[in-house]
Amino acid sequence: MKEGLFAKRTSVEKREQEKKPYPKFIRIEYLRHSESGKTKVWQVIAREDNCLLGHIKWYANWRQYAFYDDSDYECVFEKTCLRDIANFCEVATGLHNWQKIPSEAKTE
Repeated sequence: MKEGLFAKRTSVEKREQEKKPYPKFIRIEYLRHSESGKTKVWQVIAREDNCLLGHIKWYANWRQYAFYDDSDYECVFEKTCLRDIANFCEVATGLHNWQKIPSEAKTE
């Protein structure tokens, strides 16, 4: 088993993580569809002070959802907040790709 940063979480740690509200420091809210109408745009808001941190929207060059910092001031992100944003982007990209599969292929 790897140690340090790459160590696997124990079942107790996993259960503790599941008890925490998700996401912990941010709120991700649906904002609108993109101009093309093919993808969606969400806003990322700090829970503590309702400050707009940025947006999650489709980045065509990478063919996935990505976080865009929209602030005019220095934003500070820590590992939990960044992980929450990354997890959301991963799920949103998967859902987007799933919706592009023809309906008959989804039921097989």
